[in-house]
Amino acid sequence: MLPDKSTATTNLQESIAAPASYGMNVMPKILTSRWTAAFILCLTILIADQWTKLWAVEVLKGEEAWVFLGGIFRMQFAYNPGGFLGLGGNLSSEMRTALFIGLNGVGLLALAILPCIKRLSLLNFFACWLIFAGGIGNQIDRIRLENGHVIDFLNIGWGSLRSGIFNIADMAITAGALILLVAAIMAPAPRKSPATSDEPQAIIPDHTEPTPAN
Repeated sequence: MLPDKSTATTNLQESIAAPASYGMNVMPKILTSRWTAAFILCLTILIADQWTKLWAVEVLKGEEAWVFLGGIFRMQFAYNPGGFLGLGGNLSSEMRTALFIGLNGVGLLALAILPCIKRLSLLNFFACWLIFAGGIGNQIDRIRLENGHVIDFLNIGWGSLRSGIFNIADMAITAGALILLVAAIMAPAPRKSPATSDEPQAIIPDHTEPTPAN
């Protein structure tokens, strides 16, 4: 008994459409996994940052610095009125509010929009979200604390050479910035396309003498 022509045609169409539908199904999964990982990363950084700051207020505030590894690592509570690692702390309260809350908010919004409108490499994608999460962590402090202060409690260094006092959010911002720098250095140089000229090529006349016929 011969197979029905309509059934054979349907099976053929399904077999042809299968690879295309597979590709369409794979791409959303890849995008979803990337965004899910970014969400988990940001949430983890925010929880760690805010929890450790609350811990620092309860345990370290008003106490002497906790010293580890011969002074290389210290835990010392401080209110930071400025930006990253205390930058801009000597500005007026109004200027700090405009700079660190207003302008910083615009920058964070741009960081959140960039991965949505531009296809970034995996390194750059997660670097942007590291900086975003760290920025949000410090922004929460500036909004909820008096005079826009940020809670810092970590310090590293050797002898008189020491870093500023920082927090988990600052670590995320630094890591993201370093990843962006490394990605920019490792990025392959753009290929130069061969130069083309629209001018017509000169025709070289053929001066070869014709061979005499015998």
